[in-house]
Amino acid sequence: MKSRINILKVTALLPLIGIMLMMGRSHLRAKSGDVYRIQISGYDPRDLIHGHYLSYRFNIITSTSSDGHHSQRGYCFTKHAKGHDVTLVDKNQSKNCDAWLSQRKLKGPHKYLIPEAQALELERVLRQRESSVDLIIHANQTYTVGELYLDGLPWREALLSE
Repeated sequence: MKSRINILKVTALLPLIGIMLMMGRSHLRAKSGDVYRIQISGYDPRDLIHGHYLSYRFNIITSTSSDGHHSQRGYCFTKHAKGHDVTLVDKNQSKNCDAWLSQRKLKGPHKYLIPEAQALELERVLRQRESSVDLIIHANQTYTVGELYLDGLPWREALLSE
């Protein structure tokens, strides 16, 4: 009887342990990688907020080339003393980049989760201020979006200063 109770306890805990491991992995992934602050703008300027999400696009150079091989083009992120540069290069020229992402990966629209209770206020402030996000680029050429900034302040602080 006691062994059955112990088995039930273990089986009840396994999903919780799994969820905790997934959360830890996600948190670790979000914190590892090179961080670049990238300007953004609303994807649809008439309607920035959709429910719980801000729809946006990155304000970085885009290719106007139609030569068919632009799938091999991407963004070269290079850090220097005053910040960073982003240039559009072919993948075979990415050796000198601190980080490189395929152009297709950054094509919009993108979504940023925000609390619905602050959506209207945030939408109003977004129209008046310069906005940017932390783009965290990982070694395997994937990325995570970090904090949203308004005029260089994290968005929660920016709303408090209004």
